[in-house]
Amino acid sequence: MITETVISPILDEKIKDHVCTSSIWKNCYKPEEITSDLWKSHPILYSYQIKFEGLKPVQCIKIDVWKE
Repeated sequence: MITETVISPILDEKIKDHVCTSSIWKNCYKPEEITSDLWKSHPILYSYQIKFEGLKPVQCIKIDVWKE
């Protein structure tokens, strides 16, 4: 298993209950993909620490507000 940081403008406080089907997957980014244009569109972003088994998300460890 590997742990990855996933950034999304969507806050899903209950992601731990449904990590695979969370709404964050519709609009998410790797930290290196965040641009100034994205910050203009979404002034608040959320950082999720997700454990993956291959390509499948299996557990959310932590949620934080991600600031520019």
